[in-house]
Order: sequence, then C-alpha cells, then structure tokens
Amino acid sequence: MADKDRIPAEDLTAWERWELPVMNEQGEEVSASERVRPPTAAELEAIREAARQEGFQSGYEAGHKEGLAAGRKAGHQEGYAAGLEQGREEGRRQARVAHEAELTQQIQALQALLTALAKPLEQQHEALEQALVNLVLAICRAVIFREMQLAPEAIRDVVNQAVRALPVEDTWQVWLHPEDAAVLRTSGAVEPSLIHEDSGLTRGGCRVVSRESVVDYTLERRFQKTVQAMLAQVTAHAPAQEEPSPDYTQSLDDLSDLHTDVLEAPDEPESE
Repeated sequence: MADKDRIPAEDLTAWERWELPVMNEQGEEVSASERVRPPTAAELEAIREAARQEGFQSGYEAGHKEGLAAGRKAGHQEGYAAGLEQGREEGRRQARVAHEAELTQQIQALQALLTALAKPLEQQHEALEQALVNLVLAICRAVIFREMQLAPEAIRDVVNQAVRALPVEDTWQVWLHPEDAAVLRTSGAVEPSLIHEDSGLTRGGCRVVSRESVVDYTLERRFQKTVQAMLAQVTAHAPAQEEPSPDYTQSLDDLSDLHTDVLEAPDEPESE
C-alpha cells in the first residue's frame, strides 16, 4: 500500500467501534432488530440444570466405571486369595491322605515281618514247653518209683486207702507186686490169705477186689490221674488265647502204662 493512502494519526479526531456483521444461514446480514436476544432467567436456569444433569451423568458414568473397575479388582484379589487358600488346604489334605496311606502300608508290612519272625519263635516255644512237660513227668515218675523202693512199708497205707474206697464193707482180696506182697505179709497189717501176688503190677500199687467191686490203685493210675488233674487246673486258669493250649495227651500216653481213656475213668470202684 502506498503511503499516500495512509491517514496519519494526528489527522484523526474521533473513532467508533466496528463489529463484524451477523450473518444468517443463507449468508445474508442480519439486521440489528433480528439479532438474538439475551436468555431469560428461566432459560439460564434451564441451561444450568441441563449442565448440572450433564455433569452428574458424566460424573455418574465416570464413578460407575471407576467403581466397577475397583470392584472387579477387589473381587479378583479376594477371589484369588480365597482360591489360593482353598487350593493350599486341598493340597494339604491330599498330602495328608497320601501320607496316611503310605504309613498304613508301612505298618502292615512291618506287622507281616514281625509275624513271620515270631512264628518260628512260637513253634520253638511250644516245642520247648512240650519237652519241659515230658521232662517233669518223667522226673516225677522216677522220684515216686524210687521212693517206693526206699520206703516199701508205704504199701500198707496204699492198701488201706484202696480198701476204704470200696463202696460197702465186704470181704475183699488184694493183688500186689511180689515184693510188696512180702512186705505186707511181714507187717501183719493184712491177713496173709487175702494177699495175692501179680508180677504185672508195679511196686507201690495194688488192686483190691471184692465180690461186687474192683478198686484199681496201681501206681501208674494214681500218678497219671494226679498229673492230669494238675494240667487241667493249669489250663483252666490260663489266660484266654487266640490259639488253643497245647495238648499234653500224647505226653500222658507216652509216660503212662495206661491209656488216656482209662485215666479219664471215674475214681469210684468198678462193679463186677
């Protein structure tokens, strides 16, 4: 622009404000009378209410979103912690069950081993017990027989006991070993005519016979019945066991001159 078109500032005496014209949608200038009037109080209140609602909705949505995210995070953490604890408890339970099963198997294996080791010991114990019984019976028999040889006069008491075992007072006769018969005759305790000899009888025993009864007072029978009563008493007072007590019948048969059936016969005299 040329300087001649510029108006110097000192030549200006007054100025007025100029504003851009207001244009409508068609691009035409709007007159001053058609310009937008300022909003009323009600409109301003409506605008403020709309803005408040918009802000509330925006805040609600933002808070809901933030709360939902926080809730999800807290729920996830809580669920994770609960699931972790439940998993740990289930793991401990499974480990405990597995340990108990393994321990039970080990105990059963140990019991089986102990049973296998104890069985030979039980067999040896039974064999030793049987041997002790046999030894005791043999010693007792030897001692009794020896005593009868050292004290032959004891045959008088044996005969008196046999006679007292008769059910009724009656005429009787006695059979003894020849040596015992000689001792009894010498003692004068029994009429010699009532004394008879039987070499099949062992010294220390006798057999008394009347018209109606027979009293077997042989040494073998008296000894074995005494031993049998002793063993029966021991068995009766023994503590209860899962396995039956040893049977000493064979020991009695081996050490006796009489069968067990004879030993179990009643003590009463036999009637003829």
